[in-house]
Amino acid sequence: MAATASISRWLRRLDRLQHCAPGFATFTIILGTSDLVGGAPRDFGLARIGGRIQIEPAEIHIDCRGSFTVTITNIGVEGETLVILDIDLHFHYGEGVYGTAFTADLSQVHFPVLLASRQQLSFPMAFTGEGTPGGMFPSLLTLTVIGGGAMAPAARPTTAAFTAAARRVPATADGDGSVTLDELIRGVGIALGDRDLSACVQLDTDADAAVSVTELVAAVQRALTGCTRRARSGL
Repeated sequence: MAATASISRWLRRLDRLQHCAPGFATFTIILGTSDLVGGAPRDFGLARIGGRIQIEPAEIHIDCRGSFTVTITNIGVEGETLVILDIDLHFHYGEGVYGTAFTADLSQVHFPVLLASRQQLSFPMAFTGEGTPGGMFPSLLTLTVIGGGAMAPAARPTTAAFTAAARRVPATADGDGSVTLDELIRGVGIALGDRDLSACVQLDTDADAAVSVTELVAAVQRALTGCTRRARSGL
């Protein structure tokens, strides 16, 4: 038992490994004890240092369902190739931010990806919005490009942040973020007591089981202005 305990402690000290080679980017790999037991071979990707990573959009905030395109560009000098080993998608959890309503379609991306100077890699992302398990709370997703790109200037990050509003967007009975005349009529009926709240429960943004004049005004404003989408460029 003592020998086993000693080996376990030794293995735990090896759960964070760095692999590197001259001219290649250094990456830290986190391995569990079970990954190290048994002597099974492990493959580690190496990305030659070169190129610079730019992600567009660098930030986006949306409050209704929709899709957008993420574009990764090698903004390095001519002759430098950017090697991308993976794209990491990390949801943040805490302080009321528990949503997981962003999805990325990487089915057409085959790693490793090699981008010459000014070449681009694009893929679609979507916010599935309220009414889905991941859309009950606000969502915050960080996208990180894992590769051999040199450190880019601060305004051209190797990560991008995507945020989305909470589940209940005012006056969107079907959860798509837009407001139709029919939804406004339903809202007025609920406020007058002629219709049940279930006809458009999203109108009740303060969860008090009623629809107020303030909530109706918010519904009209949403009908006039539409879905909110704010994006920040990495340039």
